[in-house]
Amino acid sequence: SDNIAECGASRWDAKFISVDRPMLVELLYASNALDIPTLNLLAKAKASTMMFGKSPDQIRKDFNFTNDLPQSEEGDILRMVQDMRRHRKLPFDEDVGIAPTTAILGSVWRLAEAHSASQEQQPSTSAAAGERGSWRQGSWRAAVVEDWRQLEHAPPEVCADRELLL
Repeated sequence: SDNIAECGASRWDAKFISVDRPMLVELLYASNALDIPTLNLLAKAKASTMMFGKSPDQIRKDFNFTNDLPQSEEGDILRMVQDMRRHRKLPFDEDVGIAPTTAILGSVWRLAEAHSASQEQQPSTSAAAGERGSWRQGSWRAAVVEDWRQLEHAPPEVCADRELLL
């Protein structure tokens, strides 16, 4: 369902998390940074309902990403994640793939980078700092977050991203 209350959230939680996309990304970032697992879970559930029934192209558009991921790499990433999820007996929606994970992680990473840059008033030292809005970078990161062993197949710029590896 695309209604978080129908998915088991209390009415209070559903009303609390009924925010726009930018605020939801802020809540995802803050809940992770402040280690508030219940808020993080609620925000992820809300993000999932916002993406329910949407294609990867619609998700990219909604979260302001340009698709710079070559089709060959996209196929490789999808196969790796699908194989890993099958091995672990986890669900995998072939029509959506890892687009929801990429959108959430990519949006939170962009926000974290913006917060870091505004606090430091310096450019980031991350190898991929300029690629925070990159769907390609986000897709590889999503695959690596699912299973760190995917680094073996990742391009050099992903392997060089210290923030991902720490």
